[in-house]
Amino acid sequence: MVEDFAAIWSYQATTFQVKKRMVRLLIEDVTLNRDGHQVEVYIRFKTGTIVKELFRIPSSGNKPTAIDPEIIRKIDHLSSEHTAGEIAKKLNKEGVIHPTLGKFDTNAVVYLLRACEKIPARSEGASGRVWQGAGVPIAGSVASST
Repeated sequence: MVEDFAAIWSYQATTFQVKKRMVRLLIEDVTLNRDGHQVEVYIRFKTGTIVKELFRIPSSGNKPTAIDPEIIRKIDHLSSEHTAGEIAKKLNKEGVIHPTLGKFDTNAVVYLLRACEKIPARSEGASGRVWQGAGVPIAGSVASST
């Protein structure tokens, strides 16, 4: 089984129940030590080998994430001339850090912050339509050139 472990594991007919049994054949025990927002995981294999991994627990937990008001002001300011995707790229380029996600890697993060903070999206899409909210064009609207 040792030589074929990877093949058996990835075989389509191998059920999760069988995989669980395979893991039980390899692992003696698992120990977790929590220190604040870090968890140390010690995995002791039947061979005596111990593997240590360190994981960070997001600090927000079940509480709402506190976003720096300066980030909200930047998004509000940039919303007048930029799309959510452009804002996300600008924030990343400036090194702005989201408290739980790290980077503003998608425009969905900016859409969500706009919605939560009631910041109107005043920018235009490539088609000339005025965009509002989560990327939904206002029916029949076209940006004026005045």
